[in-house]
Order: sequence, then structure tokens, then C-alpha cells
Amino acid sequence: MKKNLFWFLSVALLSCVLILPGCENDPCQDVSCGDNASCDEGICICFDGYEGDLCDQQWRDKYLGSYNVDESCIDAEFPTDPPTTDSYSNTIDVSSVEDAPDIFIITNFGNSGLSVTCRALGSGNFEVVEGTELFGEPVTGSGTYLDGFLTMDYDVPGFFNCSVEATKQ
Repeated sequence: MKKNLFWFLSVALLSCVLILPGCENDPCQDVSCGDNASCDEGICICFDGYEGDLCDQQWRDKYLGSYNVDESCIDAEFPTDPPTTDSYSNTIDVSSVEDAPDIFIITNFGNSGLSVTCRALGSGNFEVVEGTELFGEPVTGSGTYLDGFLTMDYDVPGFFNCSVEATKQ
């Protein structure tokens, strides 16, 4: 009888040790992250291109709209000492690209009437997409956005280097 009781208690104890840890609550069980995130330890982790508490805001959305621009450019085509700087004011429009939560288009870029494609990098940072051209020349650049204020530095090698400060209308 003692032997049976010993085996019963041993099996019960072993079962508790092996089974009970598997009964821990899944921290993601009651967490709904939506279509643009996954749950990790009870916290929604947004996929690239999305942000917000529910991961329902696309990175690019904050950039969309019209801006008043103050731009200053240094002429790199005909360098002088001191450098020749041109400053002007204009407006730009920022629009979205369908099915691309991190891509946006800036029209009237550099007061040229032309457009450049940019990629939102999250946390208010962005860059000009590689392969973008102005006047047939490659454009490189990056910038930031915070509370309706956009700043950007860009370069068209051999032509000009510019700094932009833009306020959302």
C-alpha cells in the first residue's frame, strides 16, 4: 500500500512539475494588435511603415499636406569664394503612394515643379529614395519632421546643395 501511495504521489508531483509551467498565461492572449503589428510579451510591435498605439497610422501620414518653404541653396556648378547662396520661398505638396505606408512624393521640389520620392524611416526621419533624379541628375538627401515642421538637406552633385525649412499650412 505504501509503495502504491509512493508511486501515486511521485507521478502526481512529476505531473505538476511538467504540466503546470505549460499552463502559464499567454501575455498576448487578450491583446489585439490589428493587421499591422505582432504581439510580443503582451506588447504590440508595429511592422515597418506603421506607428501609434494600435499600429494603425502609416509613417508617411504625418508628412502629407501643403507646406510653406524657405530654402537656401549653394551653387555647386559655378563655385565661388565665398560660395554663392540663393534663397527663396515657395510651396510644396506632399502626397502618398498607394500601398506603400512609408513612401511619399514631394512636388514642386526645389521650386522646380518636379517631384522627388522620399521614404519615411520612422521617428520623424526620412530620406530621398535612391534613384531619384532632378534635371537628370541623382538627388541625395534626408530630413526630419516634428509637429508640422519639416527640415531637409539635399544635394544634386555638381549643381547645388540646399537646406529646406518648411511649415505645414
